[in-house]
Amino acid sequence: MKLHKRTALGSTLALGLLVGWGPGLGAQIPAYSSNDARPTPLLTVGERADIFLARRDYAAAIRLLQDAIKHHQADASIYNRLAIADQQTNNLGQAEKNYKNAIKRDRHSATYVNNLGTVYYMRRKYKAAAKQFSKALRLDNTKATYYVNLGGAEFSQKHFQPALAAYRHAIEIDPNSLFPATGNGTLVADPAGSDTPRFHYDLSRLFCSMGMLDDALHQFRQAYEQHYRDIKKSLTDPQFAPLRMRPEYRVLMGLPPVPLPPAVVHADPQGGR
Repeated sequence: MKLHKRTALGSTLALGLLVGWGPGLGAQIPAYSSNDARPTPLLTVGERADIFLARRDYAAAIRLLQDAIKHHQADASIYNRLAIADQQTNNLGQAEKNYKNAIKRDRHSATYVNNLGTVYYMRRKYKAAAKQFSKALRLDNTKATYYVNLGGAEFSQKHFQPALAAYRHAIEIDPNSLFPATGNGTLVADPAGSDTPRFHYDLSRLFCSMGMLDDALHQFRQAYEQHYRDIKKSLTDPQFAPLRMRPEYRVLMGLPPVPLPPAVVHADPQGGR
């Protein structure tokens, strides 16, 4: 910011999880029931690991995946899952190492590259994070989550225009991509740094330009409540013109209600008054 991951910084980055397990790990492990002489296939190692990760039982996932590595050294998806478990337990050095191992085995996976970027972001290496997110987009430019992550990394470097351009691309792909979602996803909160009020203000301006006024109002309220120092620029900025007509905006900014249009007097068709 897909099983998304909330980082230790309070931001949420899109983190790929339920990816293809890859050839060589599709074989199921048979087990026998005491009531049935036939073998009952169990889940694959990858499926079991995904269950542990979904349950947030990261210790169990790590044990399972480390054991699997001994037998499937060339499988990138093992390293990706192990890196996710490492990252969720804040073992960022090991997560970085395992994402790199995954990429080494599958250099065409945008998911693994994006995930490595989230580690750099958590470590406040925003330039390195942006580089990975950009690389992920070169591999697959259809994922709104990669654009959101790139926007967060650029904003954290105070690269405001590139950040907003990335956010615009994300919204064009998925209008809900910047907001929490139910189920297996949630996305970016506030980029790191001291410019959180500006983040909300700039997003409000972006949403205004795209005609998404409810979202614009929500972001504007966040900027207002966080005392964005240039909030009054919205009073004259042409991009905010649609928002200035909203009653909620006018209350926040201490403006009078929008005047009602003058009543239209229609002539009596019978000639009367």
